[in-house]
Order: sequence, then structure tokens, then C-alpha cells
Amino acid sequence: MCSQGYWPEESGTGIYWNDMSSNEDGFKVYKAVNSFNTNYSLLGQTGAGVEFLTDNNIDPANYYCYKVTAFNGDGESGQFEQAIVPKTPVNLTGNANVSDISLQWDDPGNSYAQYFYIYRSVNSTGNFNKIDEIYASTTTYTDNAVSSGNEYYYRIEAIWTNSSDHVCRSLPTNYIGPFTVTGGGGGEPCPGTPTVYYEGQTYNTVLIGGQCWLKENLNVGTRIDGNQGMSNNGNIEKYCYDDDPENCEIYGGLYQWDEMMDYTTLEGTQGICPDGWHLPSDDEWKVLEGTVDSQYGVGDPEWDNTGWRGIDVGFILKSDGTWSYNGNGINTYGFSILGGGYREVNGSYQNLGTQTLIWTSTEYGWARNIDCYQDKIMRTESNGNHGFYVRCLKD
Repeated sequence: MCSQGYWPEESGTGIYWNDMSSNEDGFKVYKAVNSFNTNYSLLGQTGAGVEFLTDNNIDPANYYCYKVTAFNGDGESGQFEQAIVPKTPVNLTGNANVSDISLQWDDPGNSYAQYFYIYRSVNSTGNFNKIDEIYASTTTYTDNAVSSGNEYYYRIEAIWTNSSDHVCRSLPTNYIGPFTVTGGGGGEPCPGTPTVYYEGQTYNTVLIGGQCWLKENLNVGTRIDGNQGMSNNGNIEKYCYDDDPENCEIYGGLYQWDEMMDYTTLEGTQGICPDGWHLPSDDEWKVLEGTVDSQYGVGDPEWDNTGWRGIDVGFILKSDGTWSYNGNGINTYGFSILGGGYREVNGSYQNLGTQTLIWTSTEYGWARNIDCYQDKIMRTESNGNHGFYVRCLKD
């Protein structure tokens, strides 16, 4: 049995349940106000097979307990479904910081809230989406997945549940906002290091959260053909897609894992990056992903999974050009992942415009796969003899 407050009317809640009876004439729904399992009164009844009833007499300052029975000509069953609609959180406020927005609210007490759902709308008040859920023991939240140039609005719901199929939501708070961040961590050049000159090429930098990244894939070294292997010969070697040097100018160089690492296995090593920069680890990529994804924040177990992860992290980090089949991203932070394809182990080049892969420095061969058909990002372990792209992270 579940409940759901209505938006934008915010004047009632929908009560719905599973039909556990086979010969009912209908169902009766009972309601108790600020009382658990006592003082019920009949709210209404439905016909046979109808598993939904609306309660339009809801005060967000109260909690409500509902129960459902089945009835027919022989009488009425015992209670077979029960749900609690928590009180609505109060005193929701927010504060826009340099690179995040912090929220605070109060639990009104005796609310029966077990969780809070955090909702956000961007540049309007009419498109709220759930971005996170937290335990009700916490009444603060920090949204790191924000960038300058946008306006953000927020509201909160209290949640009671006794299983994954029984999620009961309070009426939402009134929305607050707009909030705008002032920059720093939202896609701006890194303070004091807007560009880096390295081996004849200038790279731009981008600050995302607390991480300073090169904005472009690395393009350093002497080009060799795709049918050749790279070797520890004291020279940096690179592949260019289709063995065309112009593709290195557009997408960057492709490197085997050992070549990128400069033939060490030390996680976070400098490798072929400029001085003062290093090859990001698998965990540092997780921080980037959690910073920008709209639902799963930094430290969420979602990022420890393999395969496709997150909700829209790929969509947010992909460039708004170079991708085929309408697979462009929105490039919110200017990270500009390009659809540059990759080099297969056999020396062939694959999937320009539809896919790209970027190494991490975590042994052996952990990488990120970005695809034109996906808004998520794949975490995968790959054969180090592939040719993938490289990003560098400031020490």
C-alpha cells in the first residue's frame, strides 16, 4: 500500500494498494489522523478491482495512517494493507556557495519519516526530478552537480516505507529558489592555471568540483601506425585514428596502457602527463562522475559497479558535437568528451563518432567507455594493448 502527494496541486494524496482478494464487492479505506493503528474512520470505498482512492483532505502538518479491507455480501475482511503518510518537512532553506548549493530543513517531530527525497528543477519551477534520497536522521544536503549560468530550485518530501513496493510520500515542501553558483568547480578554468603548454601544444584546464582536469585529450608523442605495437624505447608513441595525423589534432592521441603509464604500474603516476599532473586513478574518475551526475553523488556505491553507471553522467560530460545518431551531450562543465573511437588490439580503428574509451591509471587497464546511445558511463577493465585516450589531472 502506497501514497503519493500530487504536484502541483499539493492538496491531496493518492492511496493505492494490491488486490489480495478474489471475491470482493469492493474495498474500504480507513484513515487515522496523528494516530497509529487507532481512531480510524471510513475515508471511502471503491468497487471490485479498483485499487486506488484519493484523499483530498490533507494537512502537511499531520501524519496519516491508512488501512484497507475488502468486503462482499458476507461481510468485511480484516486489514490487509496499511500505509503511513509522514508529515511534510518544514523550514526548508538553502545557500548558494562558490561551487555547490547547501540545503537545510527541519523534521517537525513525530513525523514517521524514514527517508527524505531531494528534488531539483533547473531554470524553471515546473520540472522537478528526484536527485537523491537520504536517511531521515539527516536534515542537510549539499548539491555538487551544479554549474554557473543555471538557476536551481528545490523541494523535499518525507518518506515512510516497509518494503520496496510500499513507498509512501508526504506532500512536498514549497519550492525554494532560484539559487545560482558563482563559479569555481562548475566548468571554469582552474584558478591560476587556465592553460598548460606541453610538448608544443596548449591545453585548456577545467575545474569540476575540487578537481582540475585538462579539458582536452592528451596529444603527445610520435605517431606510429595502428598495426605496430608500442615499446619501452624512451620515446612517447601514439596512434592517430585511421593513422591520420589530423585526427590526433581533433581527438587526441591513442595509447596502449603501458605506454601511457611510462612502463610502471604505480597508480596515479605522472606517466606521459606534464609535470605537476598525473594519470587519474579509477577512484578519481569516480569522484568526477559523482560530482556531475544528477542522482548519484560522490561516494555513492553506484560508482563501484562495473558496466553502465549513473543516470546522466555521460550526457553531462559528452561534447555537444562529434557524436553520431543524436548522441551529443550537453557538456555542462566543459569536459568535452569527444566521440573519437578507439584502436583495437589487432590494430584496427573502431567506432569514430559512436564511442570513445579513456584509460585510468588503475592496474590493469581500468577504463571508461562513453557511447552515443548512452547517457551513462561504463566502468570496464580492458586489455592494455588497446589504444584508448588519456586525460590528465592536476596534482
